[in-house]
Amino acid sequence: MPKAKRKSPVSEHTILTVRVESHEANLEAGISHDALSPEHAWDLDLDEPLYTFATQIEIRGTVIYPENRTGEAWELTIYDGRRSHYLTATLKDTHVRDERGSPQYRTYRGKHIPVLKPPKGMGIVDKVRGKRAIRSWLYVSPRFLSDALALLGQGRTLYLAAHEVKDGRDRRLRSLRLQTSDPSDE
Repeated sequence: MPKAKRKSPVSEHTILTVRVESHEANLEAGISHDALSPEHAWDLDLDEPLYTFATQIEIRGTVIYPENRTGEAWELTIYDGRRSHYLTATLKDTHVRDERGSPQYRTYRGKHIPVLKPPKGMGIVDKVRGKRAIRSWLYVSPRFLSDALALLGQGRTLYLAAHEVKDGRDRRLRSLRLQTSDPSDE
């Protein structure tokens, strides 16, 4: 007797609107830890910069949309991803390859298009146990960080629009917008 096929779990997509209530920013400059203690470096790369510069923003707010999540506390930490290798990834890096390493294509309306496997998300979302609270974090480009700091420094009411994807127990950020208008009105 043939076994029943297991259904693959369906991803749950949620677009959240978070009203920003507070933020903190940290800037850091220093000599690379690898230069000071090369014996403790995990993966020493002599082409790494001698001086390190880092920026971090913590944004806190409350979910105001959708209604079933209203009132959840939301904490987002954004890190400078300048040294993060995945921020320089291209679409070519997501091209699916067969067992011999050849790129895969499929036909769509008479056209050959590449088969791509995009990342699950660009940031992590973590539900705080026993509380109606979420912690999340992601690495972004230095330009995104400086633009976010400029918006946060205006003293206006700001909103985050976050696209959250839930696969089983894993939650990830697929996209994030910081804006001056309420995205739930759009």
